[in-house]
Amino acid sequence: MEKMQDNQTPKYVIFSGGIGGAKLIEGFYESVDPREIAVISNTGDDIIQFGLRICPDIDIVIYTLSNMVNKKHLWGLEGDTFSCLNMLKTFYGAGADWFHIGDKDFATHIYRTEMLKKGYKLSNVIQNIIDKLKVKCQIFPMAEEYIPTRLETDLGTLHFEEYFVKYQTRPKIRKIIYGGSNDVMIPEKIDSTLSQCEKIIIAPSNPFLSIQPILEIPFYKEILKKNKKKVIAVTPIIKGRAVKGPTISNMKSMGLEPTSWGVAKYYQEFISKYVFDESEVMADLDIIIEKYRKCGIEAFPYDTLMNSIKKKKMLATFIARL
Repeated sequence: MEKMQDNQTPKYVIFSGGIGGAKLIEGFYESVDPREIAVISNTGDDIIQFGLRICPDIDIVIYTLSNMVNKKHLWGLEGDTFSCLNMLKTFYGAGADWFHIGDKDFATHIYRTEMLKKGYKLSNVIQNIIDKLKVKCQIFPMAEEYIPTRLETDLGTLHFEEYFVKYQTRPKIRKIIYGGSNDVMIPEKIDSTLSQCEKIIIAPSNPFLSIQPILEIPFYKEILKKNKKKVIAVTPIIKGRAVKGPTISNMKSMGLEPTSWGVAKYYQEFISKYVFDESEVMADLDIIIEKYRKCGIEAFPYDTLMNSIKKKKMLATFIARL
């Protein structure tokens, strides 16, 4: 394996899940020097399928930044085929294809698994993948170990991907079981990167299923608290709805207010700034801003619907100037 490159200390560190996070990261990637960006990605979604280590959130970000992502689904690879998966159904039976892996996508998972079996750390494998695909920013897994998020539901205990993909978020969540602890290994350079960067940004990813798995590792929560003045969160909720995913139903099941304000309150202990969607300015803006201020949060309305590269770049530029 090639030696991990020495990169400059990034200005912007983005905590991210999959699609929502990838949109914001792409906005930054196209707006600033990519070497100024570092991503800390959720790996609670990681799953072992057909004996292969799959990192869905990391791969979405990598494929997005390498301009290889499937433009329709915003995951997987553009133009991929599914001959291998169809053949696997012959051996495993119907239903074996619930987790859609394309032929080119399989190559990524085979390579990653092979390198891990040889003893390389996940962070080094990821670095080599992004080097091969010519992605210029840094991307770190939240931990070196395999620590999947599991959910206690009315269908029993499910891996996150079973809940999200196989059962399409239909099961009712009773409890989220995170894998993070004090014992997990944090990739090298993350401590110095977080301490020296100018801004730490929590992407508009699902707070409970994409961001909280990272924060369940005590190291991250403590360093965010320590650097609270430079932590900015972006709402995943627009006009009372999540752009994608079960954020609203998750908040309701957890007894939290299913609004952008509810997300800000959830992050309250370690953020100083919050970007909420401008569509929520239904009353006097000063009243809304004061509501956040009383919780120690400086709030900013902006168009957060990233449905074009132009709007992704505009939001990234706005955040970079806060």
